[in-house]
Amino acid sequence: LQEVLSQTAESSSDTDQRRKTLLTDQERLEQEQALLGEQVSKAIESLHSIQYRLPPPLATEVDVKMKTLQSDLTGSEKLERLLSIYKLINEFDQRVAINKATIELPVTGQESTRSVRVTQIYLGLTQGWYLSEDASEYGYGRATALGWKWWSNQDAESELGQELDPKEIKT
Repeated sequence: LQEVLSQTAESSSDTDQRRKTLLTDQERLEQEQALLGEQVSKAIESLHSIQYRLPPPLATEVDVKMKTLQSDLTGSEKLERLLSIYKLINEFDQRVAINKATIELPVTGQESTRSVRVTQIYLGLTQGWYLSEDASEYGYGRATALGWKWWSNQDAESELGQELDPKEIKT
């Protein structure tokens, strides 16, 4: 009977030890999951704060992907989607991107704008140029503290401090 009690006590203490280990592991994982949630939230806030400074076609694509982060996802799923957005931004930054779009340009001497179909050329995340289909309109754009901004024709030349040749943009 003493042997059975001894074995039962040993088995009980092994089980208790295993239970304590599992509880410790569970607490650690819950803390790490909470930390992950906080870090993902901070990364999402950070992305929101820079999104308006991205080149317009990229900002639109990022906006679509950011909306998917607002659904009921696990921390891991949000992290995966967030990383895919950062990958998209990084890939855009590593190449020359060409985009066709319609942009609003100021009418000379007026406060109104007009729509012009242009080809945009982006060099990474911070600079871009555009040229209208008939090469009569051209410009330069870049990220500013207030967001992405375009300068047209002579304004672009003033901003750059040099002449901007539409023929060079085309090539």
